[in-house]
Amino acid sequence: MTFFNPVQITNKPGSRSALFEIVRDLDVLVICSEQMLERINLDKTLRGFIDLPNLQFEHNFASNPSLTDMSRIAKKYSSKKIDLVLGIGGGSSMDVAKITSVTIPAMSNEIHLSELLDDTGLFDKFKNLEVIQIPTTAGTGSEVTPFATVWDYDNKIKKSLSHPSMFAKQAIVDSDFLHNIPLHIAFSTGLDALNQAFESLWNINANVITRSLSIKAVVNCLNSLVLLDKLKTNQEVAKNIATGSLLAGLSISHTRTAICHSISYPLTLEFGLPHGLACGFSMHEVYKFNADHIKDDIASIEEQLDGKKILDIIDIIFKKFEFYKLVGQYIQDTNRVLELLPQMITPGRADNNIRMFDELDLKNIVKKSCLLVSP
Repeated sequence: MTFFNPVQITNKPGSRSALFEIVRDLDVLVICSEQMLERINLDKTLRGFIDLPNLQFEHNFASNPSLTDMSRIAKKYSSKKIDLVLGIGGGSSMDVAKITSVTIPAMSNEIHLSELLDDTGLFDKFKNLEVIQIPTTAGTGSEVTPFATVWDYDNKIKKSLSHPSMFAKQAIVDSDFLHNIPLHIAFSTGLDALNQAFESLWNINANVITRSLSIKAVVNCLNSLVLLDKLKTNQEVAKNIATGSLLAGLSISHTRTAICHSISYPLTLEFGLPHGLACGFSMHEVYKFNADHIKDDIASIEEQLDGKKILDIIDIIFKKFEFYKLVGQYIQDTNRVLELLPQMITPGRADNNIRMFDELDLKNIVKKSCLLVSP
């Protein structure tokens, strides 16, 4: 059994106040969206942060960052002095922070992102920049994983850059950030966290450590998602979903994800379906497909849910927040989904699934999922 995660973690409401001390006397590149920059400016705890003279802010990247975005950012900062990269925001911002922490020094050595994607041995030719991650949504767990997603829109391919040097030095998880995010974003990212926890359970790379983390993550996420409409005012809901996301992130840092994520990527590329919704699209059917292989885990989870059935709670959550109607706003012709089946087998994801499956199994899972979508 092996497990490794070197990230120093602070999981506490109000912990973002430590940022002022962290960045003092350092030249810092802050990666965040334009919307996040506005939130920082309005945040009482972080008042004055964006005016610090030693900070540079980069927010010119898409919500699903592209190869072009990443290459441009690396080139822009490759000749500038940077001591620390600070990622603040959702999964995209944290992924960009991880990627820039290696592509900026790589670019200084005339190594491009496309080359790193093809040959991880090139990581030995430069020293990465240190990264501190501050998630402001509860979904991706990206603050504690060593991989990041980058999208090749020209070829409609999702790619992943991964290396141990991409682990953050520190993650600051402050659930107070969650009180101000829109419900649709909280729902999508929360589904991503729940799905990651499940994917770590029905995973050939799971072990006793990741299973214990994933079980707790599933319990936290299910209990929180049911009450997600109370997120703005309920501290316990915010703390539970933030912790669930963190634990799921720790799990997938070892196991990686599996078939739901593999199915999700072409749905995002083809239809623009937000990542959490794309992962949730097949979760119901994949759960049923894998359930007999994780019976002990299911029993442990349902015991902590006071005997309630997992699928019953998922159904309540999906109905309450009109999940399949939301998906239907993006996917208006489910026949087009079935045309994407060949693209839904992502190496390093689909082959992690605990139960072997073939093309017919995949087709059945996707077909049954499509029948639930409301146009």
